[in-house]
Amino acid sequence: MPLSSQVPRRLYQGVLLTGRYLIQTSDQRVLVCLADGNRRSQLTMTDELDDNVLFDVVKLTNNNSSAHSESTKDEEYNIINFVWANFATPTQTNTAVEGRADEEFQWFIQETHISGNYLIYFRRTVLDPKVYWSLDNRNPGTPVKLTTKLSGAQVWRFCLPALPLTSSRQTRRSKPSQDNAAQLLVINPRGIKPRLLVSEVL
Repeated sequence: MPLSSQVPRRLYQGVLLTGRYLIQTSDQRVLVCLADGNRRSQLTMTDELDDNVLFDVVKLTNNNSSAHSESTKDEEYNIINFVWANFATPTQTNTAVEGRADEEFQWFIQETHISGNYLIYFRRTVLDPKVYWSLDNRNPGTPVKLTTKLSGAQVWRFCLPALPLTSSRQTRRSKPSQDNAAQLLVINPRGIKPRLLVSEVL
């Protein structure tokens, strides 16, 4: 389903909680996807809506008092593709983002001064530079790359679709931690209308 179909989506704001999200550019033109489950396939951009654009974002830390308080420290997360159960990880050269089923990786997700806009990055130690998700352009097929330049960092939005996505594929796994679950979109690949689970009113 083309993104231009304007499927209603609800944008998230505040400290990001565990949930199943679409990750899209701030202009909402394209979405992050993992096209297949092959080892080290790179995350790329797409303007099509199907299950491979869904990511389980799992909050690993609890550095802030609530989702709506001013962030005092960036939180760490796993980012896991819903269909293929592959973790988003840096490539060995730290130049792009790939999917790997056998290597969990922690990312920081930082809300910018504009509510609902986020940066995704990692750093090995506090002395190392932040390495941000970035894009060369916003065209479908563009890989998600990494940069140490803040000026080159891509701004992202996390949102939930209000309508079911369609897919004939069976998902390999969908087991995000629910300790801080915000919302989970339950996709049934057999075409049954999914449920939107809401454990916190945003």
